[in-house]
Amino acid sequence: MKNIKYIVLLTVSLSMTMFFTSCENENYPYFIKVVPVTDCATRYPDIPPDSGAAAAPAITLNNVTPTGVFSKDECVVKVNLIGIIDPATNKAVELIYNQNVFLTEDGIPQGMKVVNQTNVTTAAFDVVFIVDNSGSMYEEADTIAGKIASFVSFLQSKGIDLRTGCAGYNESSSISGALNLTNGQALVNYLLDPNYSGTSRTRHFAGSDSANLVSKAMTHPTESGENGCVAIDFADKYFNWRSNATRVYINFTDEPIQSTGKTDVYSIPGFLANWNAAKGSIHSVFSITSWDGTGTIADTAYIASWWNEYAERPWMLAIGTGGTSKFIHPDAHDLDLTTLPVTTAIINSSTLYYVSSDASKAHNVVITIKHGSVEGRKEYLNQGY
Repeated sequence: MKNIKYIVLLTVSLSMTMFFTSCENENYPYFIKVVPVTDCATRYPDIPPDSGAAAAPAITLNNVTPTGVFSKDECVVKVNLIGIIDPATNKAVELIYNQNVFLTEDGIPQGMKVVNQTNVTTAAFDVVFIVDNSGSMYEEADTIAGKIASFVSFLQSKGIDLRTGCAGYNESSSISGALNLTNGQALVNYLLDPNYSGTSRTRHFAGSDSANLVSKAMTHPTESGENGCVAIDFADKYFNWRSNATRVYINFTDEPIQSTGKTDVYSIPGFLANWNAAKGSIHSVFSITSWDGTGTIADTAYIASWWNEYAERPWMLAIGTGGTSKFIHPDAHDLDLTTLPVTTAIINSSTLYYVSSDASKAHNVVITIKHGSVEGRKEYLNQGY
């Protein structure tokens, strides 16, 4: 019996050898390469080992939000992190491993390689301009369109992998115009189309999928007044976002976020409750109706009695998503998007590299920033790569 078993096993072994040899000769993808973590560490010696990673410090201020997009190359994870801006100076913070930036995977501090992109970034960005085109915006509408066009050209000159789009919303927060994510020149052509002027610049649909966007806009929820959350939600749902790109929204308005109150999904608390870091950061440009000469005290420079749960401060969207804010004159003559904090954030993005314990699975990742008075902590729960 032992001899018979031996012959059978030998026959099976030879058959399997012939089968796999044949498969390899035919270049069929029957094998999925599994790379041990130790091998990754060997092949990426520039990524420090976890044993040398410092524990993340405690933070108290939480005045910045580390917002990033995750991707992987086998077991090496890459996080494209939008630039961290010091809210006091509006200058970018240079991230340094084990000094002011820390990352844990499932509670374990990770060894990291940190690459700061200064002025020229290889990271991909999808930037969408959310424009209030209600009647009160007539004074600044043409200027805003021109400044957005200049801003797009500026970002492209920095070599950024950029796509841009636009969504306009009116007095009832209906989506009155849109251009899906596309190249920068297409957005410039859309905004500066000689057939439109003033608030009408963002009151039309364009692009190869314009008919579909019109159809979606007709059934998209609205509010009783201007509400940028509605347009942001529209873009989030129907625009063609790239999986590897960092999402950035810039909301232009001169009105409060108007909704039916705190329980409304388009109130700022309701909206932020359904937001996450993968959806991107929202940045605010607020045109102050009654300019006080500083542009820093919009609570009193505007109609202070309006600020309540039914008429919320638009820049709270920026605070809640790790974005930045800018207050401008009512005619927008002082608007220069190239000098905005969001621009500094884009052109000073950083990339974090670390070796995952298992890049094929989801993990709980926490990124912590602590640089003097600049502090922030962001949890990415059940994060896949």
